[in-house]
Amino acid sequence: MIIDKPPLPGDEIDFQDAPPSYDALDNVPPSLPRDEKAGPSTTYPPAAPPNPLPVPLKSPVTPTTRSAGKRPSSSWFNFGPAARASKEVRATIQGLIRDLVKQTDPQGALGVLESCADACRSFDLAISALLQERTIEGHTPLYWAIINRPAESSESAPSDEPDMVTALLSHAAPLSDATVDELRLACLHTSDHGLFQRLRRSPAFAPLSGADELILGGNVPVDDVDVEDVPGDESGFIARFRMPMFQKRMRISEEISLEFIAK
Repeated sequence: MIIDKPPLPGDEIDFQDAPPSYDALDNVPPSLPRDEKAGPSTTYPPAAPPNPLPVPLKSPVTPTTRSAGKRPSSSWFNFGPAARASKEVRATIQGLIRDLVKQTDPQGALGVLESCADACRSFDLAISALLQERTIEGHTPLYWAIINRPAESSESAPSDEPDMVTALLSHAAPLSDATVDELRLACLHTSDHGLFQRLRRSPAFAPLSGADELILGGNVPVDDVDVEDVPGDESGFIARFRMPMFQKRMRISEEISLEFIAK
């Protein structure tokens, strides 16, 4: 005896999902033959073109074969016509200054010195540096100008015209410490007390202390030192000092420095 089994839940037949009948397949064209060796065909979307690389605004400079072996140019090594001309002018001025310090007559020498200063300005040279270089027998031109300076007698009045030393000093400022030492040594070698006292009145020779600068208002004090030789005594001398605001400076600064040259 055959008993029909009731359908279980989920076993219902949906005719829309059923495969097509053989009659429906008769009108379908046959598929193309498939190569058994070829792998499964997969359709990919067309690849997007690669993004173009950014073009640099300026292409890098590649050294050529001829320039690759050359050293980079430097302004330190300037051997052009202008540099040679500057060296020649420098050597010429040094020779002229050497001749100037040997002369005792400042009349014609002052004009030559002004011409040297104009030439230095034209070729971008510092005449102050040339006057402070030890290019003449191990000393500066200022040293030799003091050595060859004519001696002044005590009776003669000081002249208003600048001498060679004064003219050289006007072009040599500002003075370095080494140049100041050279001038001191030259005055000491010639026992030129008068010139040394005039040089002491410049701030380069006698700088003020902080306390004296506040007391005197920044002015270099006119501290005069007169030195007289004692007749009949080669090693004897008399020194007279005149110092403005002596008591006030001594109470506050507690020190006043004076220098002089005596035989």
